Amino acid sequence: MKLSQVTERIYRTKNDIPFLRLKQFGDEIKGQETDIDLIAKKVKEHFNTSDLVGFQKALETDPKKINFTFKVDLDLKKAAKYIDADTFQLENDLDALLRLFVSPKYFSQKIDVHKMKYAECEYIINSFLPAY
Repeated sequence: MKLSQVTERIYRTKNDIPFLRLKQFGDEIKGQETDIDLIAKKVKEHFNTSDLVGFQKALETDPKKINFTFKVDLDLKKAAKYIDADTFQLENDLDALLRLFVSPKYFSQKIDVHKMKYAECEYIINSFLPAY
């Protein structure tokens, strides 16, 4: 087994894929979705894997249980929170939108939305969008 095979990441479900890195990856390949060489290079660069088939399967696989990094509060009964969520969604500011709906699980935990995975961000965004 090669050393590069040992150090590469293995992705199995949406719980394994960092969401904001996936969004950045999507922005970089926009308009060039048919260029396989570019996609392979960008997947290797962003996600440290060369297994494109396994990565695609992970993107399509819903986990049995979502592993939440932070506490999620989707209550939009306060007008200020609703207005902020609407503004962030219209401006496509996903960082701020995710920060609005999460809080630390533990006293000393810092909120870093870059650690959030695709499954939990998809849950938060899909929970918010039906309000429209």
